[in-house]
Amino acid sequence: MKKEKKSIIIGTAVILVLALAGVIFVWNRIKKQPTPEDIVKEEPTPEDTVEEYFSFLKDKKYEEMYALLDEASQKTYDKEYFVTRNKNIYEGIEAVDIEITIYKDTGEELPPTDGEELSSANEELSTTDGEAVAYAMSMNTVAGKISLENSMSLKKEGSSGYRIAWDSTLIFPGLRDDCKVQVHRENGERGAIFDIHGEPLAATGSVSEVGFIQEKMNPDTRKSDIQKVSEILDISVEYIEGQLSAPYVKADTFVSLKKMDQGDEEKQDRLLEIPGILIVGSVARTYPFGASAGHFTGYIRGITAEELEEREGKGYHENSRIGKSGLERAFEEDLHASAGASIVILGPNGELEDTLVFKNAQSGKDVVTSIDGTLQQAAYEMFSADEAIVAAMNPKNGEIVALVSTPGYEPGEFIYGISEVRREELDNAPGSPLMNRYADTWAVGPVFEPIAEAIGAGGVQPEELGFGEKMPFELSLPVSTYGEKEPFVNPVHLLSMYSMFVNEGSMIQPTVRSTVNEPGEVWKKQVISPETAKSIKAGLIQNVESSGGVESAAKIDRITVFGKAGTMALPSGQRDGNAAGAECDWFVCGTADGTLKPIVIVGMVEDIGDKGGSQYLVEKIRELVEAYSR
Repeated sequence: MKKEKKSIIIGTAVILVLALAGVIFVWNRIKKQPTPEDIVKEEPTPEDTVEEYFSFLKDKKYEEMYALLDEASQKTYDKEYFVTRNKNIYEGIEAVDIEITIYKDTGEELPPTDGEELSSANEELSTTDGEAVAYAMSMNTVAGKISLENSMSLKKEGSSGYRIAWDSTLIFPGLRDDCKVQVHRENGERGAIFDIHGEPLAATGSVSEVGFIQEKMNPDTRKSDIQKVSEILDISVEYIEGQLSAPYVKADTFVSLKKMDQGDEEKQDRLLEIPGILIVGSVARTYPFGASAGHFTGYIRGITAEELEEREGKGYHENSRIGKSGLERAFEEDLHASAGASIVILGPNGELEDTLVFKNAQSGKDVVTSIDGTLQQAAYEMFSADEAIVAAMNPKNGEIVALVSTPGYEPGEFIYGISEVRREELDNAPGSPLMNRYADTWAVGPVFEPIAEAIGAGGVQPEELGFGEKMPFELSLPVSTYGEKEPFVNPVHLLSMYSMFVNEGSMIQPTVRSTVNEPGEVWKKQVISPETAKSIKAGLIQNVESSGGVESAAKIDRITVFGKAGTMALPSGQRDGNAAGAECDWFVCGTADGTLKPIVIVGMVEDIGDKGGSQYLVEKIRELVEAYSR
């Protein structure tokens, strides 16, 4: 019994010892866990503040940047000054892709040029309870890439952590508070557009610039004189008054009002009779062929905000001019001149302190077109009184040698400044001169019959002729459609389809670029057989050679030509103001094989019944074919 009692006591003691050991173990484990007070929070370093400052800069958060400045800096510079200065400079130079590299105290090599200076800064600040952080910075700007090395001084301000001692040198090292940053722009020259003979269709040329000098104006007749100038130059009185009252204008300042063609001597003489008017020589985009090539060349005007955004990084700026229509738009990438720029620091009196970066302007490339200026002008003058189309092509190499829509407009009007009144006049003028008739699709009636014959004879599908497909052509033209009732065809597409009759069944690809008499590109190869092409061409030649049809008026001595004429009622609704049943006359005429200067021309005139009908058109197109071919 005693033995059992002793065993129980010993067992109980062991259990108590083990329990106590467990409690001690657990207690020790608990003691080893850090309490909140034991946790030492890792304070932000000076480098963290620098990184935060520049991250705000990248996001254009200037107010958040200001919050990181130390008390002394915020007393010296208020928030509005800081935000305005940083915003105007960084956004004024179009700073993007801002990157920094911080040189930390980890043995990393400091910038070689500033290493000693930065080390000295660190040493000095260490005695004033501050830190210096050295960094390299780069950014892309309107004038190119800027790379710099700088250092930032920071001080620890209680619980706020490290704060920045700021002045303007943190924007650029050489920028004092009394200095400013400016962007100087330099425009390159836009490329010229030439015809096949080297004659300029669009180029930088001499113009006259008209303006007032206030001190030479007659105070007694000032109001009436401004009214006269308004009427002569087609600009508003309000615009003239606004120019004269601009802040920069002094008594002897030449206040530019408008540029105009130097050849308009009658208008210049009227202007020079007005006191205070001065006309000086200037340069601008000029269009020597005027209205005869207006639709074809198009024009340039100031770039829009949307266009500028689309072309970011391509050398454009808010004052750039850009092609709005015609060749100017089609060849914008070639013609565009990349602007040059420099970013400079100017002292308080405007003196040059430093040039941060410089980029030369790049002139645009010239474009030589296939247009024969003589033919273009002759075609325009021949049909200037009509609502008409003339499109002419070399069917062997696809070169477009004339492309005319009448009536036309002077593209220079859009360059020198066109008023709302004048624009409204053009919009409502008889014949709609701003309407580009060849940049449309038409029901072409009988002149489509040879194409229809080719479709029937060869079992050709309309798609094989390019219907429903965007034509590979430099100018933007609408897609021809092949409907159940009537095909609607673009005139240039029609020329390409007719070219298969002289190319053994293949359609040539049209182009407005000079091919230097090279064969040209085939758009649709072997659409019909050579035999079918030859047969249809023979029928077209017979139309001219026989004396029974209107096409016989196109016959030319010693030149074999083919032709097809016809009249087509203009579908209701295709033209505003034209009633259903209004007629269009069409004629396609071309030279047969063996001609040194092959050509095929399509012409259309609206409503010429009172001018002799189809023969009026046929005879004029014959004249053009003959003049070009000889």
